[in-house]
Formats: sequence, structure tokens, C-alpha cells
Amino acid sequence: MVMKLYMPKIKMTKINYTQLGILIKIGIFLLYGYLVNTYYRPYIYSHKINDFGLADIGNNITFIPGTYFLLRLFNQKYIYSQKGDIIFYFIALSSLEILSAFIPHIGTFDIKDIFGLFVGALILNYIIKDESSTSVLK
Repeated sequence: MVMKLYMPKIKMTKINYTQLGILIKIGIFLLYGYLVNTYYRPYIYSHKINDFGLADIGNNITFIPGTYFLLRLFNQKYIYSQKGDIIFYFIALSSLEILSAFIPHIGTFDIKDIFGLFVGALILNYIIKDESSTSVLK
């Protein structure tokens, strides 16, 4: 009598490179925000270096790309379109910044923050445009 060993079948799953790429981009933007907030900003303030407001807007640069990639991780469909979503996020976050000038306790209004959001939108637009021109899966 021969005994047969039971070997479970291992189900191989495909790696979703789109989601992996999005996770890497989220990690890069989180790391940038962490470094700016934890090291760069305190260093600039403690040494009284004039960096033309970069220490103040550093995190705002990451908000729009971070929001875009985080939402793309869970939902691959656009709300409007690629550029429409960027504009939507810019308007929504800028509106919140403007509201902070009139409603206490939700933040402090600073025009440099809106400029940082705009720079973040431009960076995201460049990243998306570069991805679509070099994408293998067109």
C-alpha cells in the first residue's frame, strides 16, 4: 500500500504593477513630507535661514499628488479625467485653505500654502504626463 502525500496547490497571483507603482509614489511623497516637516523646517527656523517660504509650503506640495495617488490606489476610475481630477483636488484644497481665513480653528490662512498646492498640482501633472508618454500599457 502506497501512501500519497497531500500537496496543497499554491495559487500564484499576478503582481499588479500599477498598484505597486502607486504605492512607491505614495511612499516617496510621504517620505518627502516627513523629511521636510521633521528635519528641514526646524533647521531653517532654528538657524534663521531665509528659504523664501519653502519650509512653510513643503508639505502642501505633497498634498495633491498624495491625494491623487492614494485615491487611485483604491479606485482606478477618475472622478472627471486625469487633468480634471488634478484641478478638482486643487480647487477643493485651496477652498479649504481660503475658508481657514474666515472660520477659526480649522487652520491658518497663508497665500504661500495655495502656491504650494499649485506647485504640487504642476508636479503631479508632469508625473502623469511623463507616465502616459512612456507607458507600455497604452
